[in-house]
Amino acid sequence: MIKIGLRNNLLYPLLLIIFTFFRRILSDVISDLLKFESSISFLTLLMFFSEFIVGLSIYMYQLKFFKHNKKTNVRKSSIKLIVTHNEISYPDSIFKIYILIFIATYFDFVVFILISYYFPQFENISKSLNVRLGGSLTLSSFILSYFLLKIKIFKHQKVSLIIIFVCLLLIIIVEISFNIIYNKIKWNIFLIILLNIISFIFIGFQNNIEKYLLEYNYINPFQLLMLEGLIGLILSIIYSLLDNPFKSIIDYSKSEKIKFIYLLICLILFIILSGLRNSYKILTIRKYSPMIKQ
Repeated sequence: MIKIGLRNNLLYPLLLIIFTFFRRILSDVISDLLKFESSISFLTLLMFFSEFIVGLSIYMYQLKFFKHNKKTNVRKSSIKLIVTHNEISYPDSIFKIYILIFIATYFDFVVFILISYYFPQFENISKSLNVRLGGSLTLSSFILSYFLLKIKIFKHQKVSLIIIFVCLLLIIIVEISFNIIYNKIKWNIFLIILLNIISFIFIGFQNNIEKYLLEYNYINPFQLLMLEGLIGLILSIIYSLLDNPFKSIIDYSKSEKIKFIYLLICLILFIILSGLRNSYKILTIRKYSPMIKQ
């Protein structure tokens, strides 16, 4: 009899898919059912706030848990320890680590603005285009992983990458041809395809930086999430100087008093789902290759 075994680390990508799916549904509920049009500065504040809160909560819990276990083990042990405090020496300097975290967060910030605000403004563009062009994320992550992280690529992976490249090329050709035939050459299609590919390249950079920090500098994944959330909050606050992030929600509370309660509930759920989704994204990157599709 053939037995099917499931590894525990498969739980990470599975939960990543689940939380991403429900967050997308919740976003549609907020925009389509509740008719709430938030500013981009408000959305970025929510996303990075969720990263910071979830990352900080779990990281502080881990520190408290390990500290408690360490004291318990020392009391129970009959062996007197000569060295009771060890510090991890990172291969890179602290300055370089923080610079890399800033760059990864900045890429995340730019991609979130593109996907959440600018992409929906293009007219007559398929909503599934971003999903269908997702192969460019795998290809860009492969190139970056191969040249920057020196990750080995095996024959079956090369065949898969070639198939992904051919399919991606066909999707671009079909999308442009369809647009030329039915929309009489609207140049928006070229711009949106280019912006999608650029956003996936940025995500590829972010994934590889996070993989490098987790794999080579042994950064705690929740500490990394906390720091990315903190830096993202700073970037969002600077960006909000040009656009009041709370104007939209204040106006909505005045015009839709009943729906406002449902909106608050949905926003709280959005914060929770975003924090959990980004937590499992980092855990998935740590367990697997940066080429994994998110």
